[in-house]
Amino acid sequence: MDRDTLLAHRTHWSKELEPTRDELPDLSPEETALYDDLRFDRFQPGLRLEQERVRFDWLKVQLHPRLRQDSSTTESARLA
Repeated sequence: MDRDTLLAHRTHWSKELEPTRDELPDLSPEETALYDDLRFDRFQPGLRLEQERVRFDWLKVQLHPRLRQDSSTTESARLA
């Protein structure tokens, strides 16, 4: 999950009763920054946003450019 998605769904935040605080070394720098904000309770203690609570209209807007880019890359590779 990215920061924009998390912040856009503040009304759906809940509390994780037993949050994970493990190191996750395979995350990108942006993912690590957000994960650190979550595990160190910088937004609120034990913040949780379940994927199922992310609005579908939000997903469509966020994914549309990525899907379009992926399809053009696939088409270019097919033609090569």
